[in-house]
Amino acid sequence: IRRNVTASYQPATPSTGTAADNDISDSRARAWAKYRDMASAIPVLTRDAVWQEDGAEVAHDVEAALHLANAPHISVIGGAEIYNQFLPLADRIELTEVHAQMQGDTSIDLPDQAIWQESARQHHAAEAGRPAYSFVTLRRTGEPASL
Repeated sequence: IRRNVTASYQPATPSTGTAADNDISDSRARAWAKYRDMASAIPVLTRDAVWQEDGAEVAHDVEAALHLANAPHISVIGGAEIYNQFLPLADRIELTEVHAQMQGDTSIDLPDQAIWQESARQHHAAEAGRPAYSFVTLRRTGEPASL
């Protein structure tokens, strides 16, 4: 099963890649193309000190990214490292499980079942060459960490 995760975070007070090589930079450019035409600036968390794009507000750490977002709810869309940085702060995970063996070089660990409880699941059957998949909502059983 291949899993994609969107973590949701609700900050207590209003207050996402990385670039190590060309493949990551190209991937980030493709992802950025999907979001750059939105009405407001998008906070982007990156380790790349020189990266910039029109419409992006660049942050270099989690606290700065949350400050730029300045919203009661945010969605974190990123790679495994980005998820791992935000996961302690998240109160909900929107998980996509693709029911197929897929090639890939990056993964994240499954959320700890002692901390995360499944609250919803919507299964979609395989169709027209597309593998079956499920949308799964996980909710934190306790309080998330705070900054």
